[in-house]
Amino acid sequence: MSLVMLGVAKKGDKGRPESDFYETPTIATESLLLHEKFSHHIWEPACGRGSIAKILCGQGYDVNSTDKYDHGYGQTGIDFLSVKECYPCDILTNPPFYLSGEFLEQALSLMVSGHVNKFAFLLRLNFLEGQKRAKIFKEFPPAQVLVFSRRLPMMHRPGWEGKKSSSAVAFAWFLWERGTKTCEVKWI
Repeated sequence: MSLVMLGVAKKGDKGRPESDFYETPTIATESLLLHEKFSHHIWEPACGRGSIAKILCGQGYDVNSTDKYDHGYGQTGIDFLSVKECYPCDILTNPPFYLSGEFLEQALSLMVSGHVNKFAFLLRLNFLEGQKRAKIFKEFPPAQVLVFSRRLPMMHRPGWEGKKSSSAVAFAWFLWERGTKTCEVKWI
């Protein structure tokens, strides 16, 4: 899974992995599934090494795992931002932060066209900020923002063998559902 920890860096910035790849901690997906149910068919369009998809499959979901880059899991070479239509499904992913706005616009487009009923993105809590996103949120508010009351251990790159510690950055699951007009904030 892709996730940027600090700032709004671009792909290729010094010290950043190719494709902005940061894995999703197991606790993040497990916490979401304790609070929210999804349709049987889920698309994970930034699957990385499968950290989200493997948990979903273990809970009986039918998961279509794709990624633009080859991280050793799922179908590679599929650019979520270029897809025009998909089979009816829900989407659950941790998008590359430097593309999170584009991922949101794409998922909303798939929702408006009737291909997607619900989607959930793991994002930094400060994704709520910004004038451009404020305009989007006014028209398409998330149904829920599930804020982690404990910080997630997000800053370790794949293969990290040092001490696991929490991040200084707050994260939340942002959930959109077709027809939602108000947003509820919860703590998980």
